[in-house]
Amino acid sequence: MDGAVFRRDQADHVENGRLRSGDERKHPRFATRLRALCYASDENEGLEKCEIVDVSYGGLGIKFSRAGDFKSSSAISLGVVVKWQVVPISLKGLVKWIDRGTNQPAGGVELNEPLDNMTLLKLL
Repeated sequence: MDGAVFRRDQADHVENGRLRSGDERKHPRFATRLRALCYASDENEGLEKCEIVDVSYGGLGIKFSRAGDFKSSSAISLGVVVKWQVVPISLKGLVKWIDRGTNQPAGGVELNEPLDNMTLLKLL
C-alpha cells in the first residue's frame, strides 16, 4: 500500500486513535475531529465544508459535506479551523480516493509536503 491514506476498510486496524502494528503505512494515523473548508484546486468552484477525521505526517482522512467536485487525483486545498489559532492552517494535496457509497462521502488526501511536528500537533 502507498502509505498515504487511512481508508474505511482499514478501520478495524485502529487502536486508541492509532493504527495497530502490521499496517504497512509510512506514517501512523491519529484520529481527530477538525472542521475545515476545502476546494478542488483544478476547478473554479466555491468552498465546501468538510471534516478531517484522521491525520498523519503525509495525509489526511476527510469527510465531505458533498463530494461532487472531487475526483481521485484532484488537487485539493484545505483551510483547517483550529480553535486557539487565529489564522486557519492551509494544506494542499491530492485526493487519492473517494467513497461516495454513504450519506456523507469520505476520502483520503495525500499532502504535497509532509507536515512538520508543530503543525501535526496543532491538528491533533
